[in-house]
Amino acid sequence: MKSTIVAAILCGVSFTCMAPHAQQPPQPGYRYTLPLKAAIEAAQEAIRVCEANRYWVTATVVDMDGIPQVVMRGDHATVHTGESSFRKAFTVVTLGPEFGFDRSSGFFELV
Repeated sequence: MKSTIVAAILCGVSFTCMAPHAQQPPQPGYRYTLPLKAAIEAAQEAIRVCEANRYWVTATVVDMDGIPQVVMRGDHATVHTGESSFRKAFTVVTLGPEFGFDRSSGFFELV
């Protein structure tokens, strides 16, 4: 799971929890819930990987509705990283299934 977590992170600034097969729109009534323990581990891993590369970030995990489940601000992260982390995660989880991307870089390539 850790390789999936790391692959889904764009410099650890945001993290979204989406179901596998994010290329297909969710079916009506479909819900995916990430356990809190996994969400915390994902945010911690994102921050750890980014700090190892000298990126000072905030990691945000959002649910399928785009509501923050976990927000962790890493050491040395500046105040603006929280808002940008949330916005990136929200964009991926709300638009990603519709347009077939699972990272914020996919959105930027689309635009």
